Formats: sequence, structure tokens, C-alpha cells
Amino acid sequence: MASVMIACPETRREIYTGIETDEASFAKLPDVLSRTQCSVCGQEHVWTRQDAWLSTSRRKQVA
Repeated sequence: MASVMIACPETRREIYTGIETDEASFAKLPDVLSRTQCSVCGQEHVWTRQDAWLSTSRRKQVA
């Protein structure tokens, strides 16, 4: 399994969305708006699959 990651628009640091999936399932996800509470800046970020990527080595972010 891989972690779905996005970039914090405030800090540009990568953040974990809380979603784990495989490449095939990620590719099939609809491109709809999703929300994630950012562990870096504390704000809620809205994102789509096009904004995200998979990472197999997620680093823990400390708020």
C-alpha cells in the first residue's frame, strides 16, 4: 500500500491525506474535491486526485 500525499499550499511541504491505496485503485479514483486537515499549517486544504501522488515512504509531519 502507498500513502496519498499532497503539497501544503502555504508551506509547499508534502502532507499525508490519511488515505492508503495501491496504484491501480488510485488511478481509478474520480477527480472530485477532497479535504484534508494539514498537519503542517493547521488549515483545511481542498484537493483533487490531480493534485495528489502516491508515496511508499511517508515521512511523519509534526505540527
